[in-house]
Amino acid sequence: MIDDLIETTQAGTVIISTGAVYDKTGYTEFTGKGIQGINNIHVFSPEEAIYLTHISGKKAIIFDDEGFEVAPSLAVQLAKNGAKVVLVTRHSSVGQAIFSTLQLPFIYKELSKFKIEIYTNSIIERIERDFVIIKNIYSEDYLEIKNVDFLVPVTYKRSINELYKRFKEKVKQTYVIGDARAPRRLRNAIVEGYSISLSI
Repeated sequence: MIDDLIETTQAGTVIISTGAVYDKTGYTEFTGKGIQGINNIHVFSPEEAIYLTHISGKKAIIFDDEGFEVAPSLAVQLAKNGAKVVLVTRHSSVGQAIFSTLQLPFIYKELSKFKIEIYTNSIIERIERDFVIIKNIYSEDYLEIKNVDFLVPVTYKRSINELYKRFKEKVKQTYVIGDARAPRRLRNAIVEGYSISLSI
């Protein structure tokens, strides 16, 4: 269907906003690499994890490198479904990037209510068969977390821009906006879309 659309389109302008998906390797710009031993554990992307329901009694680690609302919100969701959740973030506090949005009081209340175990200023150093090692980025102390059933990395996003590349070959005025251009926030997509509309 997409092939037919591209082949038969008579559009003079095409704007692509196909978004991005989370990378499952645990890659972060802070370390410049994925998590060592990632293949030793079950890994779910945030997009996959929101659909996990039969997880009562399971132990999950959410590794947050973004600092936005996705990781803490997901932690609460998994805990509601019965999982024991450990939230590891590189930042000095959970949700550090959303201090100005007034969401934090509500998020922190939920994290406390569901007894989410939190480690700040920390990254996942490596994953072994039976445990996960986290490292404090300042003290460089290590901590071993045992009996982890699965991991959800909320770290790097990969742009979905294949459709843009294909349309660009057919339609000269093809633009890409939002996360498809580079993973950022919703407001960036809105501003870019508005700016392009003024030039059409």
